[in-house]
Amino acid sequence: MTADPAVRRRSRERVTASFSPLQRALAALWSGWEWLFGRLYRLYELPGDPLRVVRFGFRRWDGEETRLRDGTLIRPGEWVAEVHINSPRVMQEWAAAGGSPLALITTLSRHLKESFSRFAVEMQAGRLPVEVRGLYGKTLLHRAVGRVGFEVHDLPQDRSARWLARYERWLLALYHPGGLRHAASAPDTLKVAWMSSSELLRRYGRPGSPEA
Repeated sequence: MTADPAVRRRSRERVTASFSPLQRALAALWSGWEWLFGRLYRLYELPGDPLRVVRFGFRRWDGEETRLRDGTLIRPGEWVAEVHINSPRVMQEWAAAGGSPLALITTLSRHLKESFSRFAVEMQAGRLPVEVRGLYGKTLLHRAVGRVGFEVHDLPQDRSARWLARYERWLLALYHPGGLRHAASAPDTLKVAWMSSSELLRRYGRPGSPEA
């Protein structure tokens, strides 16, 4: 069952009040950066989504040819949707729910499912800016994304992957009152998660709609 929005807000406010002054300052700065990043890169926000926790960046795939479990082949140059998470809101809800690994998985899974249902509606109605072959994202939170339909692939552990892994662990530390010790349980290895458009519609599309 989805918690009342007012309850969620009060829980986030209690968590923020427990932050150290440095944590509050950094969290405020990072919230501003998340807003600016979305505007600079023109991230797609789902119509009618009041929380806007999940946003999407449409781009042409520039990696290697990738075959997914359902047979979908993602070729270089094809349109894909990169999944972006509004980290401040998710991390505050996670901390308010207790800050455990299970609480993080549950919080993120709930937001992804809600957003993917809306995304599927827009796809079936032909209202997306481009026709995408699939959705993907790079993450440390492998268990959470597996629960919502993503398949997880290994990622070359180059400098970029190591930097992004450190960044995600820093976010875990920043948004929890316990700081660094609460980031220790996160996996160390960054991976890439994929879901084909066909799998998205199978899981989240409306029966009887086009492409469902």
